[in-house]
Amino acid sequence: MKKNPTQENNHLLIETPNKNLYLDAGVFELIKENVFRNNWLLTGDNWDFNHTGYIPYFLLESFLDEPLIFCKSEEGEKKLLSNVCTHRGNLIINDALTARSSLVCGYHGRSFSPGGELLKAPGFDNMVGFPRACDHLKSFPIRESGPFVFTTLGENEKNFDLTKMISNRISGLKWDSLVPESSLNRSFFVKANWILYIDNYLEGLHIPFVHKSLNQVLDLSDYPIELFDLAVLQVGHGKPGESVFDKETSMVDIGKPVAAYYWWIYPNIMINMYPWGISLNIVKPINLTLSKIEYRTYFWNKSIYNLGAGADLDRVEREDEMVIEQVQRGLKSSAYSSGVYSPKHETGIKHFHSLLLADLER
Repeated sequence: MKKNPTQENNHLLIETPNKNLYLDAGVFELIKENVFRNNWLLTGDNWDFNHTGYIPYFLLESFLDEPLIFCKSEEGEKKLLSNVCTHRGNLIINDALTARSSLVCGYHGRSFSPGGELLKAPGFDNMVGFPRACDHLKSFPIRESGPFVFTTLGENEKNFDLTKMISNRISGLKWDSLVPESSLNRSFFVKANWILYIDNYLEGLHIPFVHKSLNQVLDLSDYPIELFDLAVLQVGHGKPGESVFDKETSMVDIGKPVAAYYWWIYPNIMINMYPWGISLNIVKPINLTLSKIEYRTYFWNKSIYNLGAGADLDRVEREDEMVIEQVQRGLKSSAYSSGVYSPKHETGIKHFHSLLLADLER
């Protein structure tokens, strides 16, 4: 991912999209097909998939609901396969399995190799032209970025190298030292369209009015926003005396009191980096007016956890939920159709909307 130069052209687009982007059921379905099925999505992390054998799961359950199998051989080779039998659509496995020679469908006994190749199909002996290419299990691409694992369901893969992008910008991060802390993982439901959650994340203008405690930590007079092809970075500088990154963390920010790096990855991932570690947010659409937010926590210095900009994140989440749900209700007003972007604070939202509308117009 290279840096996007359009940050200089804020004057070209003034108004936000019409509110139907958040309220129209047809648009929601288009987003499902054009955005989520054709972009890179987080499937989990290396700790989710450290099991040798087969792990079934649903990608964006209750939304895409795509049944997949993560396969890891004893040699460490990883593959991602469809978990749907190519005969009649049955789920092949429902529970994690240790390494075996084949995957067997419990409906009619069709079996597949760990690579997805059809091995046996009872009742289909001596058929001309069988098996076809589509009788093997579909394989999906895997991209590993730091400890995170991504895939895409689409045929047209966009450029995606999260590790390179973040490492080029923040050269001193030690991905290998991250340790997950599952006891701090959380899930929240927000009664709002998923886009509103992203919009809220991508600007700091609301912080003094919604997050009183965070406002005491961050110096919002210096709050840079950087745009990339498929990402936005907000750099939160800490006030004097607050917990900040070591000066060696980033040559770009050397000498600056960085309290947080807030990365948003299109379409639905936030990677919040603090001196103590990472808080990962996964925004999962459920329906037009309901979203699920999953938080995961990773440490590289647990001794300073809950200090500075990365303190009391549950409270910050609840504060965001409150205002986002109010916006969802307010959008139904006949007096409102769209707003105007703040040229200083809302370049990240504008960039997100531009990517979203481009995918919808494909």
